Amino acid sequence: NSGSMRVASLPRSRMAESRYPWLSANVFDSATGRRPVWAVPYRILNAGSLRVAVIGWITPETKTIVKAENVRGLRFAPGVAAIRDVLDEVKAARPDVTILLAHSGAVCDSTVCSGEILDLARALGPGTVDIIIAGHTHRLVNTTVGDVHVVEARSSGTALGIVDLVRTPVGRRAEESRVVSIYDDEVTPDTGVARIVAGYAAQTDSLSHREVARIKLPLPKGAEDGQYALGNLIADAQRNVARADVALMNNGGIRGTGLAAGPVSYAQLFELSPGQNQLVRVTVTGAILRQGMEHAVESGTPSAHVSGMTVRYDPSRPVGHRVVDMRLSDGRRVQDRQHYTLATL
Repeated sequence: NSGSMRVASLPRSRMAESRYPWLSANVFDSATGRRPVWAVPYRILNAGSLRVAVIGWITPETKTIVKAENVRGLRFAPGVAAIRDVLDEVKAARPDVTILLAHSGAVCDSTVCSGEILDLARALGPGTVDIIIAGHTHRLVNTTVGDVHVVEARSSGTALGIVDLVRTPVGRRAEESRVVSIYDDEVTPDTGVARIVAGYAAQTDSLSHREVARIKLPLPKGAEDGQYALGNLIADAQRNVARADVALMNNGGIRGTGLAAGPVSYAQLFELSPGQNQLVRVTVTGAILRQGMEHAVESGTPSAHVSGMTVRYDPSRPVGHRVVDMRLSDGRRVQDRQHYTLATL
C-alpha cells in the first residue's frame, strides 16, 4: 500500500508474471464502459473449511492523485452502484465470508472515525460484506459499521490487521478484530528476500549514500496544526526552482519521518518524495488559488504547505468559506480575477 499505482502504462507481460489476480471491481474502460480484462472484480478462495470471497476496490480519487498518463482511459467509479453486479454475483455464490479489499481508507480521532471507506460501508447495506480490509490513508483503523468490521493497519509493514472468526457458544459466528504493531526485533528476516534486497542495494548504494547537503537543525515531519519547517522548505524550494509566484505542497506527498541535523543523503531526500511526480508551473486565477486553499483547510487544519503567500482562515466557518485573507509575500492581496503562476507537483 504505497499510496500510488501505475495501471495504464504497466506492460501486460508484467501483469502476466503475477502469481495473483489484480483485483478491482470499480475500474472501467472509459471508452467501452466495461471492466478492463486485467481487472478481476473478485475471487473466491478456499481457506480451510471456509469459502472466502474477496472483492477489490480502489479509491475514485485515483483519477486525480495519480499522474494522468498512468490512468488515461480508465474510470474509477464511486459508490455501491458501481459494484452492485459484483455484489449480487458474489452473494449468489454463497461464500462463508465476504471481504472487501480496498485501497481506500479512513481516519480515526480517538473514538470517532470518518472517511471514504466508511461511507461506502454504510451504503453497502446489511449482509453484503463481512469484513473490509482498508488502506490508502496509512492510519490505524479498527472500527465497525453496523456488523461490518473495518481494519486498516497503517502502512509500510508497521502493523498487522487481524480479524478472527469465532464460533460463539450458541453456534453462531462472530468477528473479533485488532491491529498489532510490528517491531523489527520481533521478526525473523526472510533470507530469500534479504538476498534480493542485498543485490539491489549493492547497485544503488553509491547513489543513495551520496551526501547532497548539510542542515544545521533537525527538520522533523508532522505537527498538530499541519504546518512544519520541512514542509515550508519543500514548498520554498519548489517555488524557487519553478520561479513561480506561489507554490503548493500537499502534506500527503511528504513521506518519511523528516531529516536529522547533519549530512543529508540522496536516499533520505528520495524517501521524503518517492512518488517521482514532476514539478510543474501553471498559470491560475486568484479564484482558483482560493479554491485550492479552501480544499486545504476543509478538515479544520491545513493539509498543505504554501510558499510565496500567507493564508488566514477561520476553522469555525462553513467548509468552502473558511479562507478570510490571502496575501502574496510582498503584502499584495490575492485578487480573484488576476493571474498568478503556481508551482506544484
